[in-house]
Amino acid sequence: MYNLPSDWIQLIDFLEKWNGLSARGRRLFLNFKKECSKSKTSKPDHRFAELVDAGFLIQNSKKTPEIREDLKPYADTLSVMEKIPLFDGKADKNLLSVYLDAHFRYSHKRALETGLNCNYGGFGTDILVRELANPGRLDDFLETRSYSDWERRYSKCEIEFFDTEEIFGMTQTLVRHCLEKQNPLHVGRICKLFPDKETVKISKAVSAGVYYALLFLALRTSDLESRAGVWPSIFQRARRSKPVKPRQATPETVFSRSVLMEDMTHAAVQACLEPLRIKLDGNGIYQRDLKQLEPGLVQVPPWVNDLFDCSASGRLEKAVQFLRLFNLIEYKGSPGKNRRIETSDDGRRWLDLSETQRVIFILERMRRHNERNVAFEDVDHSERSFDYLNPYPPMRSIGLDKNLRRWIADAFKNIPLDTFYKIDTFLYHEKLQNNPLLKIAGPDDLIQVYVKNSLIPPDEEDLENIWETLIYQFLGSSLAYTGAASVSALKDGSLAFALTDLSRYLLNPEKARRPVEDKTPSVLIQPDFEIIFLSPSPGAERRIGRFAERIGYHIGAMFKITKASIFQAAGAGVTCETVLNTLDRIAIGPIPANVKGEIIGWFEQFKCVRIESGNQIRCDDRTTTRLILTALGDHFKPVSDCILRIRNTAPKKTITQKLMGIGVFVKTE
Repeated sequence: MYNLPSDWIQLIDFLEKWNGLSARGRRLFLNFKKECSKSKTSKPDHRFAELVDAGFLIQNSKKTPEIREDLKPYADTLSVMEKIPLFDGKADKNLLSVYLDAHFRYSHKRALETGLNCNYGGFGTDILVRELANPGRLDDFLETRSYSDWERRYSKCEIEFFDTEEIFGMTQTLVRHCLEKQNPLHVGRICKLFPDKETVKISKAVSAGVYYALLFLALRTSDLESRAGVWPSIFQRARRSKPVKPRQATPETVFSRSVLMEDMTHAAVQACLEPLRIKLDGNGIYQRDLKQLEPGLVQVPPWVNDLFDCSASGRLEKAVQFLRLFNLIEYKGSPGKNRRIETSDDGRRWLDLSETQRVIFILERMRRHNERNVAFEDVDHSERSFDYLNPYPPMRSIGLDKNLRRWIADAFKNIPLDTFYKIDTFLYHEKLQNNPLLKIAGPDDLIQVYVKNSLIPPDEEDLENIWETLIYQFLGSSLAYTGAASVSALKDGSLAFALTDLSRYLLNPEKARRPVEDKTPSVLIQPDFEIIFLSPSPGAERRIGRFAERIGYHIGAMFKITKASIFQAAGAGVTCETVLNTLDRIAIGPIPANVKGEIIGWFEQFKCVRIESGNQIRCDDRTTTRLILTALGDHFKPVSDCILRIRNTAPKKTITQKLMGIGVFVKTE
């Protein structure tokens, strides 16, 4: 082993003296070479007086201090112990890997791997770390009655560290003591646990515990005191509180909206008004189009967004994926050219539904789509599958997919509606008390987890974390994200959730009840040409958006009818009759007379011309020709009563804009 002495009693004696130093003195000793190099004089350095008095340093002939020769190995040991702060918080498996590399030789690690049956070639330290951090191994050690049984199962080294039952029992006592105490054991107190034992036996007991990675030594960062204990995550699991049935919480700020439905609605409405362009390589929607959609997204508080774990662009991409999955949008054009997304006929009918009906539509189809489906197909050349339970933890289940769906739904089925529970308490109870992955027979044969992109059987901690991840993802991505659960921020900063009546469509479809819908119109047409929405109405949005300019989102003043918007609509083939009929059908009360009159007048003013080959445009009648020559005579030369030639004095784009300004729409043949 690296950096660890063969005689542990000498190390313990040294550490007892070490703990007698002040925290400043310990830090000076570890940084001795660096600190000593700062001194530019040969005179005694008073900073090291404490270390000289304690016998850690001696003065040489030049009156400068240096480490005692017999203490240099301990200095190396302490330097490594300082760099691996095991007892300063939650020590993860990455830190255990660092510890093994710092202290264990390759042959030592191979012997441990063989003894632990780590027969997963190519993983190296990763599998060994998982086995050493497994609480079951420590329990097995404490329950083993004979050292020969332990050595036969776990030791593949030529040296037998447990050569007597006495040494084996002493190590068990030491490990059990470290598990039972609130804090890691002061190294200097190890000998006091065995007042009647010889120091040689104590040294063997400690050495065996360290060799088998049952005991660990490190320096506490705050004061560099030496500590010994079991692996921290094992200690924390042994002392963690028992799960209690979740209790009701008093909600504070509550968020309860179907974000997924609103995002899908927003994207579908915009795709009705203007197609969403797909990149030439087919890999998603143009970022510019996504950015234009972002202002219309429902605002989500940060504490809720953390639960969704989704950015604005991510929400839009997910909304488009669901629209595609439910055939509410369709892809038009050729790949690599004019590929685009437009709202389908089914999508337009979906937008005409009420808000609640649109949510129910999504939830019912989410429940039905429990098989793998291609959502983006030929758009990004990959198969993105969808499951309403969304089980995407770092695992693969073999033959458990349908059971997982049922188990996850069952975790929420018996929770009363509209009753808030703390999320962290609920998850803790579920992963320890109601975890089906811990109860099934032979979990190693049914579930595998990923380590560096390869699959291995999980340990108990993996199964707990997998189940907690599944429950959390379902709560966030399938319940709260769809409005089937409300989320509340509590006073202590934690989150709580409550199931809404919509959750029945995912959890208890046989108990789901169809709500009564209010069909009262909710759109006002103002004399100033603004269109005000008293409540969300995407069906009205997609119709009005064809001939009005958007000025807002969700509710309030959302559109305004302008001369330019009417000209644009007329150029797209919308008629005056269509506009007036649409406003009559969706508005509360009659259309203001001035608004109706202006719309009729603008349509009468509208003219259309076509650009033909070269710089030539064709007008529908002589009136249009005279209008263009009167307003923009410098840019055109008459060829006939209905044909004009564009002079080379301005770009075509400028000409088109000027024609639109006088109510003449340009079509290109």
